[in-house]
Amino acid sequence: MLQANYGFISPHHDYMHYLLKGHVKSFEVEAVHRLNGYKYWHKLYKYPYMSVGYYFADLGNPEQLGQAHALYGKISIPIRKSKRFMYNLAAGAAYLTKKFDTRTNYYDMIIGSHINFYFRTGMTYYFWAGQKLSGGINLNLVHYSNGNVREPNAGYNIISLGTVLNADFNKPAIVKQNPQLPEFKKNNYRVYAAAGYKSVPEDVYNTYLVYTFSAEYIRRFDYKNALSAGVDFFYDRSIYYFMLFSGRDFKKSYLYQSGVHIGYEPYWGNTSISLQWGVYLYNKLMLRGIFYHRAAITHHFNHILVSLSIMSHFFSADILEWRVGYEF
Repeated sequence: MLQANYGFISPHHDYMHYLLKGHVKSFEVEAVHRLNGYKYWHKLYKYPYMSVGYYFADLGNPEQLGQAHALYGKISIPIRKSKRFMYNLAAGAAYLTKKFDTRTNYYDMIIGSHINFYFRTGMTYYFWAGQKLSGGINLNLVHYSNGNVREPNAGYNIISLGTVLNADFNKPAIVKQNPQLPEFKKNNYRVYAAAGYKSVPEDVYNTYLVYTFSAEYIRRFDYKNALSAGVDFFYDRSIYYFMLFSGRDFKKSYLYQSGVHIGYEPYWGNTSISLQWGVYLYNKLMLRGIFYHRAAITHHFNHILVSLSIMSHFFSADILEWRVGYEF
């Protein structure tokens, strides 16, 4: 599959405007494979397409923003059985050729690291579908961020419209029989322990550990959808250094925070994605407001859970977390 896109960086901070000097032009190439029904969730999602790809983008300001390269995995799920209309989710790693540097690129206050996360969501409509070739248009939202491992970390949000050309010379046969559905419990409970890194704007050269403990109740409605509710407890070492650099009086109780969250969690077999919205119950400083959010991808090894998540405050990433959990 080949894609060519034309779009723009959405400036979600006022200071970003002076860096945006042109439109974003990008292209992608993907190797695509259709899931053929050997697992039960293939049929539940109308036999989606999995792909791996390479992404290149000219960010419109080569002197200060440079270019972006990304490698990613993607799932494309038909909204209708006709396969003409799909929604896409992609994630991977990106390399940005330009970043903030106190000596050589101090105007770039958007991103502070070369290596970043790459995330994309969007929709594709195929207006022409032949036996071997098909073409369409897509609307995408692309995001780069380093999870606040290195300041600055405002991140890029790129909105683009593009064209798609897909060559399909080896269509797999769809399995007709229904695979056996595994049992699942409607009511589940989880505990997580997590450690993560973050940085603070006052110290762009160092990162600090944050520890998190979470407990959740999960209500599964079917094989695809679940809702969650839980509590979070945080121990954030970066607060001490923030107060040290800012000259404020420090108390040890400032390092501790707690909150409650609700969430939605779709499942793809043994893998799920969590989208959570939380509110602090105990947070002495409220440096980034009363609300927090978490996006996580979790793989389920029976009762053992392994997860990677990003905590944020609206559009500003705060903590990159590695989580291990147990479900019962």
